[in-house]
Amino acid sequence: MIQNIEISLRRMNEIDYENMLEWRHDEEVKKYYSNPHDTYTMEKVMKKYKFRIEGKDKKIPCIIEYYGNPVGYIQYYELDLTEKQKIIKGKCKRY
Repeated sequence: MIQNIEISLRRMNEIDYENMLEWRHDEEVKKYYSNPHDTYTMEKVMKKYKFRIEGKDKKIPCIIEYYGNPVGYIQYYELDLTEKQKIIKGKCKRY
């Protein structure tokens, strides 16, 4: 977990499914997140994030909290060995 007084970042878990469902129905979020016409159900949210939460997917799901309240989602993944070697050799694009 990463945190300061106001903002923290923690691994997503099953209690976050409801927030994910709510966020996936938010019109502002839909503008920027994958297919805006895709309708999410609780079953679809659970199917999408279950393996990530269990560590069976390359993606690491995290929840952003503001003063302890969930306000967003972010994910990352570990680079594979080839990608790491490119960075070490200075042959990888930096973003």
